[in-house]
Formats: sequence, C-alpha cells, structure tokens
Amino acid sequence: FRPSYTNISSLREEFPKVPIIALTASATLEVQQDICKQLSFHKNHAVFQQSFSRPNLSYEAIGNATKINKLLEWLKKEKGSALVYCKSRKLTQQIADQLKLQKINADYYHAGLSNTERQKKQESWINNQTQVMVCTNAFGMGVDKSNVRYVIHCDLTLTIEAYYQEAGRAGRDGMESQCIL
Repeated sequence: FRPSYTNISSLREEFPKVPIIALTASATLEVQQDICKQLSFHKNHAVFQQSFSRPNLSYEAIGNATKINKLLEWLKKEKGSALVYCKSRKLTQQIADQLKLQKINADYYHAGLSNTERQKKQESWINNQTQVMVCTNAFGMGVDKSNVRYVIHCDLTLTIEAYYQEAGRAGRDGMESQCIL
C-alpha cells in the first residue's frame, strides 16, 4: 500500500457521502485489510475477489543461462510488448543498450530518472512506440497495458507476491503470454 494513498482517507472526512472503491489485482489478505483500514472503510464494506488463476499465462523458470542471449531469443520472435525486470538501475541501462544493438526497440526505466523522463518513457511504452521496457520494480504500478506478451525477470523478486504482481502485467487482453524467471 503506497504511503501517499493513506491521504485518501481525508477525502472520506471531507465528502462522507461519496462512495469510494479500492481496486487491486493481487493484494494478499493482509494487504487488503490494510487498504480497508487506511481508507477508513466501514465495517460492512463489500469485497469482490476473483481467482488468482490466469490460464492464459505460462510460467517458466530457467537456469542461469546467459541472460542476454535468452532475452534476444525470446524478444526477436515476439513482436508484442515486453517488460524485463532487473534489480539494479545500472543493469536496466546495460540490458536496454544491448537490446538496441541487436535492433530491438528497447528503453530503460528506474526511480533514478527525473519525473519528466519517467513519464515520457512510460507513455512511449504504453503507446507502443517502445517495444521492450527494461526496468526496476519502480515501473508498473497502475500500468494497465493489454498486449504485454512477455514479462521476464532477470533477477529474483523479494517475495512471491511481488513476482506474481509483476508477472501479472502480462496478457491482460486474455491472449497467451509468457512469464519467465
């Protein structure tokens, strides 16, 4: 739950009769309860939840092969959008540069960029002007793009919930998509 979202509860005080809805795709029960508490939901609030099962997503974990070669193999055969998650800012830039050398339309994104740069890069990817976004976990919150065919993690996430949330950005249009670790 983002700290800045906690300010939303003040809206409930200002506009007590206005309905508020909170939406999330992959929050654990503990996070759901925290959201309801932070937003000052009434005790009789409703929760609507679907299955976490996404039959259009395939998951694969591979050994520590040469990452760039595997990335090139996947990204050259698929022309849809892709996200490539890395742990470090430096690695996002290095991988994006290597992909560009191989004629793959890639860019990088991390929290060290200015707000203007981040916004520009995100819009370019959302509008299909950039095919592959190589990024840290700073990218993706609130992003809903339908044609993501690959979500590739070059590094392990800190939690299985973080992996599931990031991998879940693939295939939101219901088409087959791959999540690769």
